[in-house]
Amino acid sequence: MFLNRRPITAKPAEVDEAKRQGLPVDVLDGHATKKDGVGLESGGTMISLVNKGPYPNAAKVLINWFLSREGQLAVQKGGPNDPGPNSLREDISKEDIPPWHQRARGVNYVRLWGTEVWDRDAVRKLVIELAK
Repeated sequence: MFLNRRPITAKPAEVDEAKRQGLPVDVLDGHATKKDGVGLESGGTMISLVNKGPYPNAAKVLINWFLSREGQLAVQKGGPNDPGPNSLREDISKEDIPPWHQRARGVNYVRLWGTEVWDRDAVRKLVIELAK
C-alpha cells in the first residue's frame, strides 16, 4: 500500500477499506514491472504430512481434500474480512480475486521460498566470519 508515495504494509482488506474512505492508497501491483519476473510466494496455505503421525490416513484425507477443487475453492474464498490466497489451481473461478493478486499467463514467476532459492552458504560464511 502507498501513502503519499511512500510504501507501507497492510492487508488487502485494509487497503480496500482505506480506499472506500477516500484515502490515496493502493496495493502495489507485482505485475506492473515484469522485466525480471514476478515473485510468487506460498503464504500461510502450505500444508505438509508429518512422518509417522498418529493418524496417517486421516492426514491423507485432509490433504487430498485441501488440494481438491472443492478444498481450494474454500481456501481461496477466505474469511469474511480477509479474502484467501489465489489458488494455483487453474480450474476454479478467479472472479473474486483482485486483479493485482491474479497470476497472468506468460509471466515468469520467481519462487521466493524453498531450498532451491535459499543460499545457505552465504549465511554460513557470514556466521563463521562474525564468530572469528
